[in-house]
Amino acid sequence: MVNILAADTVTMDISIPRKEAIASFIARQDDSLLASVLEKIERLRGEKFSLTQSEFQALQPLLEPLATHKTIGGSSLNTLSTMQKLLPRKTLNIDFITALGNTAPDQQIKNEMTANGITPLSPADAESGISYIFTEENGNRTIASYRGKCNSTATDSIIAKAGLQKHDWIVFQGSGWREDKFNRSLDELFTKQANSKICLTLPTSAPSEEMPANAYRTLIAHSDLVMGNAEELKRVYETQDIDFALKQLHLAIRQSALITDGANGAFVVTPHDITPIPASAFAKDWIDSQKPIYTLGAGDSAFGGFFAGILSGMKPEEAGKMAMEVAALCMTIPGANLQENSLAPEAADLLTCLKKNIGHACLKQEKASNPYFWQERTSAKTTHWARVA
Repeated sequence: MVNILAADTVTMDISIPRKEAIASFIARQDDSLLASVLEKIERLRGEKFSLTQSEFQALQPLLEPLATHKTIGGSSLNTLSTMQKLLPRKTLNIDFITALGNTAPDQQIKNEMTANGITPLSPADAESGISYIFTEENGNRTIASYRGKCNSTATDSIIAKAGLQKHDWIVFQGSGWREDKFNRSLDELFTKQANSKICLTLPTSAPSEEMPANAYRTLIAHSDLVMGNAEELKRVYETQDIDFALKQLHLAIRQSALITDGANGAFVVTPHDITPIPASAFAKDWIDSQKPIYTLGAGDSAFGGFFAGILSGMKPEEAGKMAMEVAALCMTIPGANLQENSLAPEAADLLTCLKKNIGHACLKQEKASNPYFWQERTSAKTTHWARVA
């Protein structure tokens, strides 16, 4: 049993077609609050921004009827839920500190967390956030988030004050830290959880006014596992050169890191090497067949696949390949949900094959009912997914 303590915000992600949302805003253009939100959606197209309480209250009755999907979100929660679905039952014991209240969406989040083997722990007088995801036919999305009282569970205070049993791993995003409390919180954290390993996922907000780039670099140096995407890493190392950022991470990392790079795949970084990992062949075939793709949560699912692979004993490079396949599965459905009954048959077959293999330290050749399986290419000396002729 691996004991994990996690801390992060959770949200209810509500997907809404962008065209329909804008049409609704235009019909109510006399409302100054809605006009302000419309301006942000246009100006920050493809990005993420925060809503004030008054903006959220004005949007809620307008957007709820337009919702096409509602899924539970939050980077760390998506990552850990993915791990629970990949690893054998009773492998993980997860305590998750977050902000949850007594609203209907919060109760739905609690129920799903419990169903996924994750124990939610929340302070009194808290509530989760809501994210409106304005989607476009080409897969682009703009996210407007209302955080509610999520900030009451800032990482620096809740982890330091968590009077729980010792954990093997502590998992968190850096967005909850505040630089003025940073060093004190680290000291308290290591005193309480002296033998724990640290897993850090870089947030989309990194760096920020509260946590500048140098503070994130310090946090990386204390972490055993680091996960993020190429843009986040470049911002942390204050460069536009991904190769430079990867080299700096290579010098700082204690164990391993996964840095995703969109359609290009990912990089696995260790103290010994920087290894490019190609994108999934399954994902390429899915896209070529012109089936719908959903990129929201794909990065979180990749992190879950990588972390699960590491815990199962895979080498970092093997875990990186696993991560790309898991991300590909996530892209076939809305939200970071890998339940077999939500997947297309060919995707469900791939998930079954992944789950069979993930318990092995070294992946062995195994044919499945779908045209993908783990096989050894002796010429390239790599293990990868390949199509069966």
